[in-house]
Amino acid sequence: MQAGKPPHSGFRRTAHAGTPSMKTNGNCNIQKGTEMNKKLIMIWMASVPFFLHGAEYTVTPADSLQKAVQALRPGDTLTLLPGVYRQGTVAIRCRGTQESPIVIQGKDRENTLVTAWKSLDTVTWEPVPGKPFVYRAAWAEDTYGISDLANKRNMMPAPGADDMERFRGTYFYDRKEHYLYCHSFTGCKPGKGLRATVRSGYLFELNTAEHVVIRNLTFCGSAHENPRLSSLAVAIRTIRTRNILVENCHFHYNSGGVAFTANSIGCTARNCFFLRNEARGYGEAAQLFFGGKSKYCLAENNIIADTEVHGLRFYSGAEHCTARGNIIVNARLGLYYKASRPPRLAERNVVLGCSLLNYSDLSGGRPITDTANTFEAPSRVYDDNPSNLIFGSKNKPVFCAPEYYDFRLQRHDGNSGRGAYPGSAPVVYVAVDGSDNADGGSRKTAFRTFARAARELLPGTTLYLAPGNYGNVKWSGKEVTIRGLGSNPHVVFKSLDISGSRNIELANIKVDTLNLKQCEDIRLKRVAGRRIDDSANAVLFRCSFDNLKNIYHPESPWLEGPFDPEPSSRATAVPAGRIRTFGDRATVRWELPGFSTDAIRKRDEWWAPIPVSSFLEYGTTPEMTQRAYSTGELFHRVNLYGLTSGKDYYARIVIPEEPLLYENGIGIRKVNGNVARGEIFRFTVPPYSAAHRKLFVAQNGSDAADGSEKRPWRTLAKAAAEARPGDTVFIRPGIYHQSLVPENPGRPGAPITFRAEIPGTVILDGSNYLRPGGICIQNLEYINLSGFVLRHFANKQYSCRGGMDFGMIQLRDSRHISLSQCVLDGNGTYQNPLVIVNCHNISVTDNVLLSGVTSISGAYNGNLAIFRNTSYVPLIRHISLQKERKDAKVTIRKNLFVALIRAKTLARTARIVLNPRQGNYDLDDNLWYFSPEDPWRYCGGEGDAPSLDSMAGLKRFHAKTGLGKNDRFITDITFKGHHFIDPMKTKEYAETLENLTEGPLSVKTFELSGFPGYGACPAETTANGGKK
Repeated sequence: MQAGKPPHSGFRRTAHAGTPSMKTNGNCNIQKGTEMNKKLIMIWMASVPFFLHGAEYTVTPADSLQKAVQALRPGDTLTLLPGVYRQGTVAIRCRGTQESPIVIQGKDRENTLVTAWKSLDTVTWEPVPGKPFVYRAAWAEDTYGISDLANKRNMMPAPGADDMERFRGTYFYDRKEHYLYCHSFTGCKPGKGLRATVRSGYLFELNTAEHVVIRNLTFCGSAHENPRLSSLAVAIRTIRTRNILVENCHFHYNSGGVAFTANSIGCTARNCFFLRNEARGYGEAAQLFFGGKSKYCLAENNIIADTEVHGLRFYSGAEHCTARGNIIVNARLGLYYKASRPPRLAERNVVLGCSLLNYSDLSGGRPITDTANTFEAPSRVYDDNPSNLIFGSKNKPVFCAPEYYDFRLQRHDGNSGRGAYPGSAPVVYVAVDGSDNADGGSRKTAFRTFARAARELLPGTTLYLAPGNYGNVKWSGKEVTIRGLGSNPHVVFKSLDISGSRNIELANIKVDTLNLKQCEDIRLKRVAGRRIDDSANAVLFRCSFDNLKNIYHPESPWLEGPFDPEPSSRATAVPAGRIRTFGDRATVRWELPGFSTDAIRKRDEWWAPIPVSSFLEYGTTPEMTQRAYSTGELFHRVNLYGLTSGKDYYARIVIPEEPLLYENGIGIRKVNGNVARGEIFRFTVPPYSAAHRKLFVAQNGSDAADGSEKRPWRTLAKAAAEARPGDTVFIRPGIYHQSLVPENPGRPGAPITFRAEIPGTVILDGSNYLRPGGICIQNLEYINLSGFVLRHFANKQYSCRGGMDFGMIQLRDSRHISLSQCVLDGNGTYQNPLVIVNCHNISVTDNVLLSGVTSISGAYNGNLAIFRNTSYVPLIRHISLQKERKDAKVTIRKNLFVALIRAKTLARTARIVLNPRQGNYDLDDNLWYFSPEDPWRYCGGEGDAPSLDSMAGLKRFHAKTGLGKNDRFITDITFKGHHFIDPMKTKEYAETLENLTEGPLSVKTFELSGFPGYGACPAETTANGGKK
């Protein structure tokens, strides 16, 4: 299409209906005449712009949508005809007026797709040798995301192809070899319904646009080429716009649905549907987001469903925030007003099924008016009043049909009079086990026959049919919705004759013959049958009839036809265990290929309970009274301690019917329900003598080698599996896009040591922030770690997968672990450098914890020694340790605590969070750096943001906690290996930090000048014992 030309050959430029039109030949000849004629001509000329306002454009997918948008003027309407518009980011800069807005709309919402997808239904997948569960296909398109419609989930990017078998529900694209790798959600060969995102960025970006309406379109498949920047690829984003309305649109499987940001004013999303729009790289993201100081924000009558991020969020200075009539289900946090500005209103919303909180107005979301809402607990409600219905398991309402997002109350429900739908709903139920003598107002009081229910089907009524066979039915009516209950069409009619009816919706049924004689405005959704007659006035969505083909685009965000795959039953085949013994201890391994806990694992919460899908029963008698629980995902391991050499042991793998929850500090409370037990196997523990081997890993090694100095292994995984008590594994210099997860325990006097051959030269890299952690120690003893640099590890939603948790180094349920001479670089991510949970006798010495969220965090621990470390400008805290054991001794000495970021400094965030009354703390003789521009110097010990009239400093910290009597502070600091910039100088600090962390790092880079013995000190010897 040429610039300046109509965007489509069928383009029409006509006045809107009701506007007078005038035909001319294009030339305006003003002839001499009366004064009246001249006045009429002047009036006509003044009216020409008005007459030309109402232009209508139509485009097809073959046309340039970008050029069409650029042609729009106030009052114009651009209609997208049905088809697939895969055209990259459409930049919308046009400006309408209040009287003459610009409208961009679809002709047929379900069949007008704005997308970045290509279907993978026709590719050929082949198994990858040596990689269980992983398949690959030749594929020439760069791929930035994959959505699985059959499982209704977005796949996560895998950190790489090397250990992809550990990451269920992931993909990886090899740009050099042009192969697309896939580890499906079932672990089986990928099937139909996969969609690949092949364009990076937003679908619509509105920048400085004004008075624009976007309606009646389906947006699907947006993603960003850099997963960490996924929030920069929402389907629609606004920047400094005014009066933008998004209505009656669908958003499926995008990297975020709609984001009103950057001082946009007059932002409205109305009557839209959002499903699985997940920007995993940004922890504050939501399917519908208002932020960046946007004003007059309205979310009204939207349905927001099924996501692992937030549902609807007002954030980062959004002002005048109203949520009205929305339904939000199955999010991480449903409706959230954090860090917004008043006035705020939450009215007639339904929020339930969310994993963290359903509703919250905490953290800067108050004051607020909460009126007539239905909230499931847990919810945090400021304006709690009788109009709200807040329910838990004991007073759960009986909703009409949650599968249709119908959260009106069934008749006779005891919660009527409150909540979003306080009145009795015009709903009728029919079930084959019902009674025509009942009132039909609830599932328990359903009618038995359609004929009885038909007498109640007044305009505006919804009829719900329970699964069953209803024979032959004849009926006529108007403004009625008829829906079958169940995940698939299990409501069956032999024939259904609907005649002389109008405005009828028919959904989720099977009918042999459907007749729609003399009907108008009929909508069929997921209806399957042999024959349909008189369907000219019917709109079909996901229907299947032998005599009528339904329109279907391979890039559609739903499967073809009315049927979704039935949920697969959980595999119960119980594997056998593989055992390796080390004297009084043993390691048992097994796999569960048919089940992964990934779908129920909570992301971004190191404190959350961990799902347990299997465990080991063992003992010296066939009764096997002892248990060891695995928190693995697919690959499972338990370590057994306190065994007796020479004794015979019995063991077997057990799979509970439903996953258990392993709670930090508590363990498994009890095993409920049925379990599947495997065959018993027996083993004997022989005496063990440590060999004290020296083993090596190098990037040019081979896992088929023996790990010797001349024949090193290639991967950390190989070394982690093979290292035994007394062994030392030397890692040679290089960048390793891998995780170190030791499998075997050490022994007293014979620890297992993993160390960089030269400290600071071994970099464990998180593969562009996709790898959950660099080092994971789980249920182990006597492990030493030394000399590593860790960087680029996963934040937020990319954490807690592949059997790993949240934290660059994760220590869980372990004892006698030593960490030294490491640099944990958190720059560029929202990640905790070191997480310690339920551990004992842990030594953390001479490490640098750089720019993480909380440098050292944990709970439920015993003895900890945190000695001579440098915590360098964390995003929130230096140390947070909670719920220590009563007999724990926690030593925190000779550490250097360097500032906080500017925002948290000014917010008086607690730099140290401890509970001195619970643990035995020896926190003393540490050195603190405070910026000269820090007005508070607040250390902590009494929560965040206390009321301060003057500098708090160490004196207040000691007075409140009894700790830090000999701590000192400085306001000027010098490091031997780099130039320090005060983080209160935000821009200069950020630039310096970026340059610093992308260069070579070691403990020596952060060695402190002028204060010997404080902060991390470099080792004076190389890792293999030679003198410098």
